[in-house]
Amino acid sequence: MSWQYVGAGQPVLGPQQSPQAPSVNYDPPESAGGTGLVQGLGDGSEIVRPLASVGNPGDDAGPINESLLRTGYVRLVNAVYTVSSPVMIPPYATLAGIIPASAGIGSPPAPGLRIPKIIAAPSWAPGAAAGVLQFFSQTPGNWGVTAQQQAARRLIIDCSGNSSGNINPVFFTGPCYDTHLDDLLLYGGHNGVHMTNFTESGIVPVLPYHQRWNRVSALQQSFRGFNMTNVTDSIITDCLAGYSQGGGNVGFFVSVCGNTTFIGCRAEWSAASGWQITGNCSGTVTLSGCSTDHNTSNGVLITAAVLGANDGGGVVIAGGKFHADKGSFGIDVTGSTAPVTVDGVIVEVGQTTGTFGPATAFNFDTSTAVTVAGSVLQGTSSAWAAAGGTIARSGCIGATGNPGSQVYARLADI
Repeated sequence: MSWQYVGAGQPVLGPQQSPQAPSVNYDPPESAGGTGLVQGLGDGSEIVRPLASVGNPGDDAGPINESLLRTGYVRLVNAVYTVSSPVMIPPYATLAGIIPASAGIGSPPAPGLRIPKIIAAPSWAPGAAAGVLQFFSQTPGNWGVTAQQQAARRLIIDCSGNSSGNINPVFFTGPCYDTHLDDLLLYGGHNGVHMTNFTESGIVPVLPYHQRWNRVSALQQSFRGFNMTNVTDSIITDCLAGYSQGGGNVGFFVSVCGNTTFIGCRAEWSAASGWQITGNCSGTVTLSGCSTDHNTSNGVLITAAVLGANDGGGVVIAGGKFHADKGSFGIDVTGSTAPVTVDGVIVEVGQTTGTFGPATAFNFDTSTAVTVAGSVLQGTSSAWAAAGGTIARSGCIGATGNPGSQVYARLADI
């Protein structure tokens, strides 16, 4: 079959890069007599359908990548795509699932499927860390401009059928700026969101920064849901990490993420702690209205949190609830010299498969400048444990025992 591509948009590329001729000959839309694999729209974007939908199954990353380079805005229909190589999101480019009601175009959805699903092929076995969706900075991405304003929206990324330990649903390399992730379900893989560093000339950060992530769920990863290192100056909203599999795994691993705020995020049923916050917290790491549920170890573990030489900061937990984490502690602050403020939270006892937890609601160990105020702290054995350091506590209620038999008492201000 001889296909000729008919497109609508222009590539969003820098001066070091020019559009390449497609490695596959794409056909015109169905209205022009083709099969409609790639369809240009009047707004400069393109629709890319799965190769299997035109009887030519293969690696769907190819046509998606080429369309992203041509137009900078690619829409996927409500169908299943299979990839055996990464989908690369260029600077200023967006990959998004179609909303059928507003778009009025696209293939009929698969049964039960309401947004596009991209599956990592079971045979894909990269020799190093890789992602189904990849966000790379300028040099490793070979972009002509700095990597900024890359976006992915309304997609399911499913790595559950791939046994490689190197595949992640979302993978960052280097300092990508102002990335937007919205309405993503990340299923399976090593880490739901993973990243490695790269030093770009003239840019201080070496990892993604100034991120905006909204309603991203990372479920059933083999290691961590969100593996976040040096993700500074960011706002993470309404995200969920859950059901990480295997020992030592946490929902949100937050290391050296100063000036970053988590709003209404939740960690549940992880094989270790729901949250682990560590490293340099200059500029402050904030959990606002966040929650945990039924994690195997602690609800929130703050360990070795420190400040750098240039900025003040610390860790703030403002509001939220931490429920039935069946390890030793609901909130555990240990070995930290950065100020930690906990205000207006409730730590709840609950049952997980016959085991009630946490044993102790709040633990404070060899840390300095910790403040706990206006909180309700429930533990099966104790509300409070302290072992060295400097702490201030005021307006707190403690309770011990299991639900239905708990005894509440005001904790003395200290």
